[in-house]
Amino acid sequence: MGKTLYEKVFDRHVVRELAAGQYQLFISLHLIHEATSPQAFAMIRERGLEVLYPGRTFATADHVIPTDSMVRPYDDELSEAMVEALHRNSADHGIRYFSPEKAEHGRRCACASKPRPERMAPARASAE
Repeated sequence: MGKTLYEKVFDRHVVRELAAGQYQLFISLHLIHEATSPQAFAMIRERGLEVLYPGRTFATADHVIPTDSMVRPYDDELSEAMVEALHRNSADHGIRYFSPEKAEHGRRCACASKPRPERMAPARASAE
């Protein structure tokens, strides 16, 4: 019987099987965003490491971008700090940054400033 698509992709990315029965995988494309990358870059700096494949890593700000205006600095100071850190860390490590200022970042998360009740799913009754 042939392999599933999952099995084919998994097999092409296995580096080795670890002693605990887990697998080390090589990921050929790495996407990063503003919400958790500041902590990751801080760890890289603290350990004196470099991004191994910056040409295969792409950054985009998509979690804290305001929906009403993308004029910077953002009104929300935390959002502004996160986007600025992503921009700076990307530049420091040679990572391609899809900038909201250049309208090249796209949207990975579809969010709205205020939920519209007519678009919300009705609450489900509990199954007690």
